[in-house]
Amino acid sequence: MPLIEINKKQGVVLLYAVLMVSIVLTISLSLMNITYKQIILTAVGRESQIAHFTALSALDCAYFTDRSFRDNNGDDTSPNPFGKFTFSESGVTLDPPTGNSPTFPCASGASLIDAQMDLAPGAVSSIGLSATGIASRYKMTGPGLIGSCATIEVVKVLSGDFDDFGEGVSVNDVGKVMTTAYGYNTCDVASPRRVERRVRVRSR
Repeated sequence: MPLIEINKKQGVVLLYAVLMVSIVLTISLSLMNITYKQIILTAVGRESQIAHFTALSALDCAYFTDRSFRDNNGDDTSPNPFGKFTFSESGVTLDPPTGNSPTFPCASGASLIDAQMDLAPGAVSSIGLSATGIASRYKMTGPGLIGSCATIEVVKVLSGDFDDFGEGVSVNDVGKVMTTAYGYNTCDVASPRRVERRVRVRSR
């Protein structure tokens, strides 16, 4: 009966080839996973930047709208959509806006931003931490926001401390305008990639 000669070297080569393929495949999958995460992070960073600049645009719109209804004495004039400050030696008064439109525009053409009232400014009432004043809110859209959306909240403080704004101590915010802008990279509220950025400023 003839003997069958077994080539042990072929088995070693096959084992070596399988081992090398496994190592290369593991490295490739690891690199692919890292690359995919980097792509996701880059996309989030880009969308976050869009939301941030949208918030800044909305903030500028609210700020300059408020200033456009101010006389040389620093008093607000009608029809300021956020309420009317009047400053005198006897103190500060704050009145609800009169004759204001539920909408107001900023810029025009390709830079147009439309503000639509979402929370109408009413009479002076309690707001924030321990303050009284008038709060209003507007939703903002338009070609000036390049397909994104924003919301602005404007608070005019008659007395007290509205918000610490990161100070950590109580501050008298009388006569101040607190504007908070929320910028979004998309107007689709159901989008899983929707990013919100917030910008706040105290003025006057």
